[in-house]
Amino acid sequence: VTLGVDSTRCGSGRRPDSGAKVSKLARAMWWWSLLLLVGAALAMVQDVYVVGCGVLGKGAATQWHAADPSATVYGETGTERIHEELRAAGVKPVLRPARDGTRCGNVLFCVPPSAFPSGEVYANEVRLAASECWDKTGRFVLTSSGGVFAEDGGGICTETSPTKDDARAAKMLAAEAAARELGGVVIRLAGLYDLHRGAHEFWFNKGTVDARDDALVNLLNYDDASAAVVAAAKRAQPGDLLLAADMAPRTRQAIVDAAKRHPAFADRHVTFTQVPANDRGPKRLGRRYDCSFTRNRIQWEPRFPTIEAFFDHEAAAAAAK
Repeated sequence: VTLGVDSTRCGSGRRPDSGAKVSKLARAMWWWSLLLLVGAALAMVQDVYVVGCGVLGKGAATQWHAADPSATVYGETGTERIHEELRAAGVKPVLRPARDGTRCGNVLFCVPPSAFPSGEVYANEVRLAASECWDKTGRFVLTSSGGVFAEDGGGICTETSPTKDDARAAKMLAAEAAARELGGVVIRLAGLYDLHRGAHEFWFNKGTVDARDDALVNLLNYDDASAAVVAAAKRAQPGDLLLAADMAPRTRQAIVDAAKRHPAFADRHVTFTQVPANDRGPKRLGRRYDCSFTRNRIQWEPRFPTIEAFFDHEAAAAAAK
């Protein structure tokens, strides 16, 4: 039997010639090459380039590698300070000035707005990262902040609620617009925290805080935020505007009380001074995030549904040591 052809007769009554054999062999080789190319393309889609490996970006890079060790994960930084940590986590470190044209299917832009002097510079860096690091086979995700929302009277905010008209919001909104114009995804994050980072640590260090103790703050643990960013890259649609939070907002005083469940903060104190009505006004009560659309869209739920759950978990871990 030769390549599935009858070895004694063809339709014409003649034995198959060498041309038929070569033709079928060529087709087989073509299909095999195509399969190899498709496999390589699929592998590239799973690769990721993380721009900005602070706490959030490093967490996203580490989680991506842990979920798919076969993927190539690049972590871009401004200095070499954490490069050994990145290598230990399976991430290939890259210095920002040393971009070499490497492009990945997915790009996670996790540089904070504070790194840029203006919205124009911020937006240009987003465009540059997309042109230099993204091959557009996957997703470009820009991390932003829920701080752009205008609501401040204790009302509900969703992904598309009105935004503020001030310089800080304008900077972030310029970067968001640049990302979405490129077909990227924007994910706005609530107030991020872990054991020694976040609003509680800032307030403990100040001791006296000129703000209302009953104003609401929306929260999200850093690890949960990193997981949301990864989920957005894998499941969001081009141009999506997302919002991630634990959907359990707490007053400033409740956040302090939650932190004091951990022995590291048990003996620390904060005093909130009530803001006079003729100063910033009684409407500064914060907001409540409703992230239902985002959770359904990217199939994501936070590991820590409340800040109390996080500090209880950390306190139990400390007690077990």
